[in-house]
Amino acid sequence: MDLLKKLHKIILLSILSLFVSTAFANQAFDYQGMDLTQNPANDFYQYAIGNKLQHVDLPSDKPFTGSVQDMEVNLDNRLVEILRNPKLNLNYEEELVYSLFESSLNKDLRNKESYHALDPLLNKIKIAKTKDQIVDLIVQLQTLNYLVFFGCNSGISPFSNDNIETFFIGPAGTAMDQTYYLESPEVVSELKKYYKNLYMLIGYDSKRAELATNKVIAIETKLAAMRLPHNSPLDETLSSSTWEAFVSTNPSFSFQLFGEKYKLQNQEILIFDKAYFEKLNNLWNESNVDELREYLTIRLIDQAAVYLSDNFTKAQFNFHERILEGITQQDDTEHEALKTVKQNFDMPLGRLYKEFHLNTKVISDTKQMVTAIKNQAKIKFNSLTWMSNSAKQEAIKKIDNMDSYIGFPDDNSWEDYSELELNKKSSLIRNILNINSFLNQKFIDNLGKEKLRSDWDEEILTVDGSYDVSKNTFQLSAGLLQFPAITDDPAITWGALGWFIGHEITHAFDDQGRLFDKDGKMVDWWTEQDVKNYNKHAEIIKNQFDNFTVKFSDGSEQKVNGSLTLTENIADLGGLILAFEAFQVYLKDHPLPIINGYTPEQRFFLGLAQFLMYKVSDEYLKAILSSDGHSPWDLRVNAPLSQMLYFRNAFDIPEGSSMATPIDSLDKSWMWEQKPNL
Repeated sequence: MDLLKKLHKIILLSILSLFVSTAFANQAFDYQGMDLTQNPANDFYQYAIGNKLQHVDLPSDKPFTGSVQDMEVNLDNRLVEILRNPKLNLNYEEELVYSLFESSLNKDLRNKESYHALDPLLNKIKIAKTKDQIVDLIVQLQTLNYLVFFGCNSGISPFSNDNIETFFIGPAGTAMDQTYYLESPEVVSELKKYYKNLYMLIGYDSKRAELATNKVIAIETKLAAMRLPHNSPLDETLSSSTWEAFVSTNPSFSFQLFGEKYKLQNQEILIFDKAYFEKLNNLWNESNVDELREYLTIRLIDQAAVYLSDNFTKAQFNFHERILEGITQQDDTEHEALKTVKQNFDMPLGRLYKEFHLNTKVISDTKQMVTAIKNQAKIKFNSLTWMSNSAKQEAIKKIDNMDSYIGFPDDNSWEDYSELELNKKSSLIRNILNINSFLNQKFIDNLGKEKLRSDWDEEILTVDGSYDVSKNTFQLSAGLLQFPAITDDPAITWGALGWFIGHEITHAFDDQGRLFDKDGKMVDWWTEQDVKNYNKHAEIIKNQFDNFTVKFSDGSEQKVNGSLTLTENIADLGGLILAFEAFQVYLKDHPLPIINGYTPEQRFFLGLAQFLMYKVSDEYLKAILSSDGHSPWDLRVNAPLSQMLYFRNAFDIPEGSSMATPIDSLDKSWMWEQKPNL
């Protein structure tokens, strides 16, 4: 492609990415996708998007589809275009991005080298004779981001008064979620086939591979049983300790070797699931060196397989994506390479994306929406009838101190990759090993240093957002800032993006977030009666979701876990009410017309349903129900709306309808106290 054509293409891409109102002409709500045979009083989700859902097929290369998936595809297509057409005069960091992309595309070299870049590690594992040597190998694997028995991270401690990077350790080291090992023998059987295949790919004969697999499955099943349930309260699972105290309470495992590598002497550390590590002592004592060698071998190969030759990537895909998620087709080579770059270079690639697709107006408009919803949250807390004055004051302080970061990191929060060395002519796995080693050293170097509230912790190149309890901040990724979160109809936008913002703000006060104060410290700022009132209303939400049942395509059913999903369900309902009330304030200065017979209030709720349109494979849905804190997406629409007086007023929902929780059992808790005549 000549320079003028390339320049024209880049300019065109940039223009198409601008999310100003003119860019969304005719992009608001798909009224043709509604199912008008449905009654909104019975099933609003189907009423709003049912016809569209009927005509949407699951893609062969993804376990789900829907609005968020469409946004991900749109984002990925833009990124592939950037990677296909490198600009002139790349800086060093940009060269790293393209080097990784090209080494991922180089299937000939990957197939030629196979797994042999891992031979030095595999040989060390093979000749290990003692458990101390095994521990030394575990440390080496951790420094390359291959998790064995546990994983580590860093963050601000909620137990101390400072804001330094604090070492965090928690359970890890299994190929799949803990519930599969304990509740799904058919999936464990598939895991055994996968492990046996991996062992044979690195040279084991069939008998040895089967023996090794059985040993490892036994270890991983024990690890799964040792872990706390997914819905365990944060104040019961997170604890603080000095490194020396942690080592002394786990005497069998030689953690002191790990502490030396990570320079943890005399440091505070955070522990997730302290009981797990106490049980790890027993498992360590029960396991012999031969079993541990096989376990380290398979953990290394399983986690590296996606970067190796085709026979490894196919085996990895068959288990992790086909069996666990229901995906039937691998990504094409180019999108597989993009996935590799996103997973390893989110920030460098994100900087390139910003250069081509930054829209300051969208970010400015989103920040204004954030301010409006935060202001409404303060009004909400100040008007509560059940909450003590002291708790109200602390809640308002928390909102005032809450910072938000939209789209991209601040200028001072981009990571520096200038000391990383990659070679586009090297195999992918060798480059990945270099990246992991580099990032681990940065991790070690940052421990004990001050962590800024503006430090970007969310992925940039995804369609998501997150609230950080330890910093009292939330981030919205760049990938979120597109249709249908943002449209040319403000009512639809408020129901989609406004709800998302309200959801993140509400996380500061959900059953986990409420345990932290305005500075992200684990401080109890509620009175005893406040807690009783809060828990009473949280129980209503839990019970509501416990009564929902999901049906699969084969006719089988599974109940929703109201405890597992409580945190997100609180954020969904609280965020929706905050966004709607802020939208009512917006309408006073920005009156909107009726469109296609629907009022602005009605379109607000249609925008929510459109944003949460979702179709999913049975396998992936089962995984969600077992381990994901989010409820199935149709329930994320219908359940909170059934609690909202605003919704029933907008659509004239009669009492006794499925979409109208009876008034006498309607939850009127802290985010639920509604003013229907607002």
